[in-house]
Amino acid sequence: MVLTEHSVFGELLVDRVEESYHNLTLKTLALLRHFVRNEEEEYLLKADDDSYVGIGKWIFFKKKH
Repeated sequence: MVLTEHSVFGELLVDRVEESYHNLTLKTLALLRHFVRNEEEEYLLKADDDSYVGIGKWIFFKKKH
């Protein structure tokens, strides 16, 4: 299901890091590595399944900066 969404929208970073608490650092490093290699990306937003992103505040921040 995630790979299908990725093939449709191309917005997901899919890496081969086993899902576990002990691999959080590896997952974060994979994300940062991807961001650095893709210079066309202007912003980076990292969220997890137990976090909430206030989109209104994000848009306000983006317009202000």
